[in-house]
Amino acid sequence: MTNLDHLIQDFASSKYPQLVRWSEFLTEICRRKTTESEHAQLWNKWIKILEDFPDPQFGSLDASGETICIAAKGDQFPVETIDEIRDKLLELCPWRIGPWNFFGVDLQTEWDSSKKWNRFSDSVYFDDARVLDVGCNNGYFGWKAIDAGAQSVVGCDPFLLYNFQHEIFRRYSAEKHRHHILPTTDMEIPSDLAAFDVAMSLGVLIHRRSPIDHLMRLQESLRKRGQLVLETMAIDSEKADVLVPEDRYMKMRGIWFVPTIGMLRRWLDRVGFVDVKVVDVSVTDSSEQRRTDFMPFESLADFLDPEVPEKTVEGYAAPVRVAFVAVKGR
Repeated sequence: MTNLDHLIQDFASSKYPQLVRWSEFLTEICRRKTTESEHAQLWNKWIKILEDFPDPQFGSLDASGETICIAAKGDQFPVETIDEIRDKLLELCPWRIGPWNFFGVDLQTEWDSSKKWNRFSDSVYFDDARVLDVGCNNGYFGWKAIDAGAQSVVGCDPFLLYNFQHEIFRRYSAEKHRHHILPTTDMEIPSDLAAFDVAMSLGVLIHRRSPIDHLMRLQESLRKRGQLVLETMAIDSEKADVLVPEDRYMKMRGIWFVPTIGMLRRWLDRVGFVDVKVVDVSVTDSSEQRRTDFMPFESLADFLDPEVPEKTVEGYAAPVRVAFVAVKGR
């Protein structure tokens, strides 16, 4: 579905040898993921939904505001189809990051990701940057990076639904050739790329069984003096320590390590980052993460102790969100 020709040509003509080698098997990776993964059988169903949306000639993407909008061009778009569009978007739940507005449909996602973006974006040099967005979900932050001046964004997310959500919006962008998402994990990115100016890991580290490997792969993806943006849950302490949940943390079984801010700083130092700076520490509230019509499953309010919100439902210390910006030093 996604045309990778421009991305492959860009990689194939790159001065970075690892990008050239990556270009040689990108098409096969994407073909295999969309035909052989556990969600591949849904792909054709989603394609049918895409065909019911307005033709790309009728809309344009604008990422300049906190809500990324697809707006109708002039009076070409019939208002009476908005309810039908909303119903189709609901078939593609859950919508995790946003917010978006799609031809007048206010697509309220679980996360108001504009808050996260505003906490770190002024600390990152996006001008003319080649950006890698690992665990990118549907690409919201990639569009924001392009609006901030990035030359191009390559996102990676193994979940096909999020790849598909991205494609819905990419079709309406005049800059569609500058933002692609690949259905891959961070560990499927070639090692030692040394090709990107900025690497973003936003809300990903906490879900990795090997957080050091994740940080190493991000470090290896960057050229020398490239910037890392690391945003994650953490324990609000400068002590170098890590919580290993007995079973679940905030009802999530896939969380193996919850580091303190101090431990994250040490990990970043150890894998070769310098100029490590904490640019924000925040406590998430229901204005930032909540259930919506487009994400009707459990969310923040279900993960915290209703009597003692400083604790998770399991009795552990509730996390903060911390954002680091660091530089590849070697």
